[in-house]
Amino acid sequence: MYKVFFLFLFHFLNAQDMPHPVVQSFFSNGPLDSNSYLDLEITIAPNWHITSNAPEDEFAFPVKIETSALGIEFDKAQYPQPTLKYIEVLKLNASYFEKTIIVRIPIKSVSISYDSLSLKGLLHYQSCTNEICLAPEKMSFALNPLDLKKKALSPNFVKSEPLKTEGIWLILLFAFIGGLLLNLMPCVLPVLALKVYSLVRQAEADRQRRAALGISFSLGILTSLWTLGLLVYALRKAGESVGWGFQFQNVEFNLFMIALLSLFAFNLFGLFEINLPSSTSTSAVKLSNRDGMIGAFISGGFMTLLATPCSAPFLGPALGYAFSKDTLSLFLILTLVGIGLALPYLLLTLVPNLQRFLPKPGDWMVHFKHFTGFVLLGTALFLIWVLGSFGGEEFVVYILIWVLITGLWSWIFGIFAPIPTPIWRRIFMWIVLIMVSLYWFNSVLKPTYLIPQSNSQTETGWKAFDADEIAKISQGKVFIDFTAKWCISCRANKNLVLETSEVENAFKNGQVHLYRADWTQKSKHITKALASYGRSAVPTYVFITDGKVEVLPELLTKSMLVQRSQ
Repeated sequence: MYKVFFLFLFHFLNAQDMPHPVVQSFFSNGPLDSNSYLDLEITIAPNWHITSNAPEDEFAFPVKIETSALGIEFDKAQYPQPTLKYIEVLKLNASYFEKTIIVRIPIKSVSISYDSLSLKGLLHYQSCTNEICLAPEKMSFALNPLDLKKKALSPNFVKSEPLKTEGIWLILLFAFIGGLLLNLMPCVLPVLALKVYSLVRQAEADRQRRAALGISFSLGILTSLWTLGLLVYALRKAGESVGWGFQFQNVEFNLFMIALLSLFAFNLFGLFEINLPSSTSTSAVKLSNRDGMIGAFISGGFMTLLATPCSAPFLGPALGYAFSKDTLSLFLILTLVGIGLALPYLLLTLVPNLQRFLPKPGDWMVHFKHFTGFVLLGTALFLIWVLGSFGGEEFVVYILIWVLITGLWSWIFGIFAPIPTPIWRRIFMWIVLIMVSLYWFNSVLKPTYLIPQSNSQTETGWKAFDADEIAKISQGKVFIDFTAKWCISCRANKNLVLETSEVENAFKNGQVHLYRADWTQKSKHITKALASYGRSAVPTYVFITDGKVEVLPELLTKSMLVQRSQ
């Protein structure tokens, strides 16, 4: 049984997925009778194989084909000779099929003509490499009715329609685990600090209120992801092609996030307050509780916005599937991502015993609150740096002046509209900030936009992504870095792995062709290329060896690249 454990362990650690096999069906030439047969041509992705119909290891899942057609009775499938090999890392004898194979299925009896052909089938298979094995999958194929007329005119072959996957449950599992792991990604760290502070502050609250805050926070996450799904749906209807984190390719969205992060930071510094203190009055207590629910909900949405520039292990295959399939699949996957992202906070608020692992409230919370404000302000500065690729130095300076104006407004707000104060004062102050921001954007920021920079500006040794050029490299090694300036995980991989002397020397000695696909700004050809590798988010890393494609995990290691470059 330990072999099965290691099969799945390797799979989860590598977080890879295999492109689904391609199936074509061909009926034999001549009359359709008991001497006829059906040939299934199954093409398996490069660098992968599927377990044969008679595996030597008792825990491997054999390939199985089920076919049915109206008026046709099929005999047992006849499989080709499998490849036999002992795989050291898995400690098992492997019997498998690779590349392209032909499976012949004889026909026992027939009571129809070629013009009435109908074919439905299921392919049960398990995908493996020499290092990992994935969970078994089931895929359907069917005869394309549009090809029947071609068959009648030229009865040599009938081609099946493309395969349709039924492995949604595994994808949903990936989405949940990926959402859970997003909590460990650097994009979420600013909100993580906020939630730790919030949970500690709520330690003395009653159990019912803590649970309500946790549920409200989780609903904020889910609602923001559903809103993202609706936006993706609308853009699809408009003919746009989008991927995970696409909103950070928009200048206006980045400016909105900079404003939001700055205001949150100034609030944590104590320049102004939003919530009413619970000690004011009975009605104030009710309003404070309500604001607490609203605040938790907004924090959940804020966390989602900061999480979208990142992709975590397991999340890549799930998001690639979500952004390439139907709308229902998109919403199901986004929902599972949201549940995974919210789960740690939901458990901490619903299970009282878990709160004992949190630090006790004390004076340190004031310093921690101020520190969290600097973390948020640092994130805002990071986004300002990202916007440097959309405009010049003047554009960046004007954004910094705008942040300074927002800080000044926060200070005046704290003096002019302190808590408690008439509601009209607070409304007036917010209107002032909105009006000033709109003026600054339209009259100062917008005129300083520059023509979008070309993705051809890359570092020494790297070429700008060119799909046609890469397709011509049939021999040798190619490494493609799909990245974006707003992707913090991309920056981490670049600084900790890609730009280290070990990896740079390995690339040089292995004569690896290096391509960088910069997705900071909107690029249809990069979005299309990501989709061709089954991905819709950055970071995505692709290593090609003599035409064999391998999509690497989102978190790189030096050994991973050095080994493949040799």
